Amino acid sequence: MNNYTGYIKLACLLILCPLLIWELSLKKTYQLYRDGKRLDAQIEAIGQAPPANAPSAAVANTATPLLSNGKLLDIVKSVKGDVEIAGYTPSLINENGGDKLYRGTLTLRGGFIPLVKAMQAIEKEQLPIKLSSAAFAAVKPPGQERRVREVELTLSYLQIER
Repeated sequence: MNNYTGYIKLACLLILCPLLIWELSLKKTYQLYRDGKRLDAQIEAIGQAPPANAPSAAVANTATPLLSNGKLLDIVKSVKGDVEIAGYTPSLINENGGDKLYRGTLTLRGGFIPLVKAMQAIEKEQLPIKLSSAAFAAVKPPGQERRVREVELTLSYLQIER
């Protein structure tokens, strides 16, 4: 039996390892790939594939502009709390035909919990804008070197306007 241990190890390496790899990892991936190809063929056969550049329903339902004209500030001012507006900058990012993509960068200053509550209140309004980023930064008030009392929140919103 000792003479054949090398052959047994080689057989396991050449036969059993590929079978285990196939069963444990590659089989499901290959099945998903085949299902995707089959579905693509069915969609082409039906002929109902939407064009690649067709606007989606979410893009087509744009409401009144909020970022380009600063109406977002009126909504933020209506939010209760110890939050002050430190700055607002609207900017045109891209333009395609009649559609314009605007970014509004809103900077709020206050305590951490009031800032989070203000951000939550803005999100509860269900506005036709999307939050793309939020960043918190500590701000030291002048004359108070030891403790940080204020936090600055920079929110970046995106909206497609027509």
